[in-house]
Amino acid sequence: MPIDTSVITGTQAHKHSLDSADGGFLESTVTGMTNLTEGGIIQGSATSIQTNLPIGNPTEILVVNAGGTALEYQAAAAGGAVCSDVLVINTQSRTLCKWLELGA
Repeated sequence: MPIDTSVITGTQAHKHSLDSADGGFLESTVTGMTNLTEGGIIQGSATSIQTNLPIGNPTEILVVNAGGTALEYQAAAAGGAVCSDVLVINTQSRTLCKWLELGA
């Protein structure tokens, strides 16, 4: 990156670090990223291309896709445990909340 100041003249590697001598942080308006969405996630690919993953819908969860290559949103599993569910561990039967209370 060319530099011409009263202190430094020449070319300086631009590392985008906090130190202004390295070029400082990029301004958000000059990153080259376009079409970003509020709440979205920037993810990279194997070819170093960044893409925007828009925010998911309420109740969706973020998971790794089946190929293990990217992130995606998926509907949350239905159901789930409730406090009154009974859980048996080593022949001891207690409600789920009781097990949690005991730190099991």
